[in-house]
Amino acid sequence: MNQQIAGLQRPITERAFTVRLSPTRRGARLARLLTVAHLGLWGLPSAAAAHIVAELAANAAVHGRVPGRDFQLAVTVSEDTTLRIELTDTKGDRLPVAASAPDEQSVSGRGLLIVEAMAQTAGAICIRAAGVGKPSLVYFLTIDGAKFRKPVVPGDQLRIHVKKLKKRGNLLKFACEAMVDGSKVAEAEIQAMMVDNG
Repeated sequence: MNQQIAGLQRPITERAFTVRLSPTRRGARLARLLTVAHLGLWGLPSAAAAHIVAELAANAAVHGRVPGRDFQLAVTVSEDTTLRIELTDTKGDRLPVAASAPDEQSVSGRGLLIVEAMAQTAGAICIRAAGVGKPSLVYFLTIDGAKFRKPVVPGDQLRIHVKKLKKRGNLLKFACEAMVDGSKVAEAEIQAMMVDNG
């Protein structure tokens, strides 16, 4: 018993892991859970990384599947706490054909860009609220309740509406909506953290 406790409490110097998983929903879920578990062991926040890994692994399961091949997840944290997430096919000789950009008739393939636009708008509001001349950084922490209601196609003018829901210390939560021609096409709640960069 004491050996097990001592083993769990030893300092972790190697902050990298690589794992091969099947390109299925189960594999995508396991990739997210393993990332959260490792980052927790390393004493690092995992919410944003879990969302990124979930998106990449889901894309691997849905769009990048090569018959008979697994995908490989590699997560490393450098000494300056830079997180690197890599998700690749395990062999390079039969990579999936790269998907082209969504065409005008496509109803999928733009969700991540819409979420990024909402997060950047919320970040710009944080910087503006900090005041002119005050150097600040904004870190995207979580996205909750993301819903995509209508397709967005090239040529649409996307308007982002952001409302601050609450502020606690340096943490802010926003309700974001993406609109096209007055109709809501997407929505999400985004949490961000402001850090003084001075």
